[in-house]
Amino acid sequence: MKKSLLYILSLLLLVATGGCSDKLDLSPISNKNIEGFYKTQSHFEQAIIGCYHGLRNANLKSNFSYQLTECRSDNAWQQVDYDDGMISRFTENAATPVINTAWADLYNTVMRCNYILTRIQDGTFDDESVRKQIEGEARFVRALIYFDLVRYFRGVPIVEKPLTISEAYSVTRATEEEVYDFIISDLKAAISLLPDIKPRELPNRATVLAAKGFLGKVYVFQSGYPLNKNNWESAKNELEAVVNGIGQAGFLPTYESIFLYENENKDQSVFSLGCQTNAQGEGNPYPTRNAPNGITPGETELTVPFGGSPWQLFFDDEILDDIFSEEGDERRVYSIQTEWEEKSGSIITNKINRL
Repeated sequence: MKKSLLYILSLLLLVATGGCSDKLDLSPISNKNIEGFYKTQSHFEQAIIGCYHGLRNANLKSNFSYQLTECRSDNAWQQVDYDDGMISRFTENAATPVINTAWADLYNTVMRCNYILTRIQDGTFDDESVRKQIEGEARFVRALIYFDLVRYFRGVPIVEKPLTISEAYSVTRATEEEVYDFIISDLKAAISLLPDIKPRELPNRATVLAAKGFLGKVYVFQSGYPLNKNNWESAKNELEAVVNGIGQAGFLPTYESIFLYENENKDQSVFSLGCQTNAQGEGNPYPTRNAPNGITPGETELTVPFGGSPWQLFFDDEILDDIFSEEGDERRVYSIQTEWEEKSGSIITNKINRL
């Protein structure tokens, strides 16, 4: 019995070692994987959509974009004492879940962009203009993600390529100024690579004007606190280029027109994040998140399709009067809802708590 067992083990060892002359191929042919991907134009077209998905997740789908910006600003206050309440009062700490979520999600999208940028020159493309566009889009998305990172955390590690675990340990934190310089460099490169006109079939993809618009915004933030770089003239030049974009951007006739479905992705939309109605997980969560918790779900102008949430922001008349102080300003009527129907059937008219 022992001899038979020894014989079987020896045979298995022979098959495992002597039976293979070439090195073991660890890339499974049945599943997509890093080593088998980033080869063809189709691969890179799929990959860049993944970058846009990460950008949408960071700025729309995930709650941290809302919590780490407007929620803690002087424009609003938060009542619920979960992540939102702590962040709005600046009492969060390293154990607050949203901080880790924001960091992980943002750097995950940086990683997606880096895979494209480090492998795109070796890929096979049927159309070289597509290669150019996708590189520009990857730089555009990476710049926007770092723009979020630097505003949330100030100086952060700058990662320009995919890293191994051991390499990641050696990456140090860059200064805030270095991060802004990196963002500006990516956006300038994107401007030289992106198309002038939005693709009709995919209107949510970046263009030259989109990159110029964000470059202007970056200059604005860089010019103020805490860097005070005084790049206002550079900001003016980039933003004027967007406003004056002939045949590519323009203003709709009324403020109300911006919110009509038929005007989605029209002239006034230089760049927007796309959502899909009636597709699980692909809708826009902001209306529900910003609506009062007791609002009646529905389709009328006093309701929101999926109701509200306990995390809505609260405003007061003094702030709103300062924002909309100019006589005849139509923005207040279409931006702020001051009346709604509660589930009880009551009509609320004495609160202001919806963006």
